[in-house]
Amino acid sequence: MKNLLSENMMRFGTKNLTESAKKELVLKSIIETIDQHGLQLEVRQALTEADAPAKDFAFPDSIEFNEDDLKKIGVKFKAPIPDVAKGYGEISFGPLVWQSNTSLTEASAILQELIKILASSGTENGPLLAKALGQITANNYYAILWKVRYGSSFRSITKSNYKTITDWISKKGFDIPSAGHKSGTDDVGAGNPAGVIRNLFQDPTVFNAVNRLKKYNSREGRTENIAF
Repeated sequence: MKNLLSENMMRFGTKNLTESAKKELVLKSIIETIDQHGLQLEVRQALTEADAPAKDFAFPDSIEFNEDDLKKIGVKFKAPIPDVAKGYGEISFGPLVWQSNTSLTEASAILQELIKILASSGTENGPLLAKALGQITANNYYAILWKVRYGSSFRSITKSNYKTITDWISKKGFDIPSAGHKSGTDDVGAGNPAGVIRNLFQDPTVFNAVNRLKKYNSREGRTENIAF
């Protein structure tokens, strides 16, 4: 980094730079070093593994998680706790992010693969995308969802934040769940007529791989466009 930093200083000069401009110059040099030495994969891996909630963290109780159905496939929920504020009743929770000690490790590996595939959108990557989605299980799905929904490292890599995995995929050029429901109707195409046409040409392999995630979260799959 020293050579690149000194070259940048000679190129831009630092005498009249503000502190923020100097920091930006250092950051630019770091990025150049990463690119020059092909360290993108290592940096991406470190970033996706960086974020992790506490082991007792669970998603808020929500209609997106059907507790009865999910418990049938082995999904663990955080136990309710007394509602101290009200003095009566209980506070319920959704699924735990840490379903087991391997949840975060598996989630990071799958996310790294998905980030690489989704870095360049296009239907030619459909089989790779479907294969990566096929690695998602009840053990790692909620860790992936946490990273996609809340992880600062994921947001810094993707330059955005998403509500679900489907939301992320559909906004990266893969028009998989493109129709969606219009509020107050049962018409799948009412919310997005153009989506109905696109659905006719969707790769069924990818479409099915995305829709399979609905068993872990009702907001995955083609109905992702329903308002939260």
